[in-house]
Amino acid sequence: MSRLSEILDQMTVVLNDLKTVMDAEQQHLSSGHINGSALQRITEDKSSLLATLDYLEHSFAIISCPASTLSSPA
Repeated sequence: MSRLSEILDQMTVVLNDLKTVMDAEQQHLSSGHINGSALQRITEDKSSLLATLDYLEHSFAIISCPASTLSSPA
């Protein structure tokens, strides 16, 4: 059960970081002057955080679901 708590804690950190990046993106887009390289960096940061979140969600699903659920056909 501690592994589930650890994954949830990591997900919380990633979601908070994602909120910060999205707030920065919104501020940048609302500024009236768009810097392409800064916006690309924000997009890359967002993509990285979303990939991390996807990985953590997958890890959470594997740990929290019985093996028979994962291997059964759809």
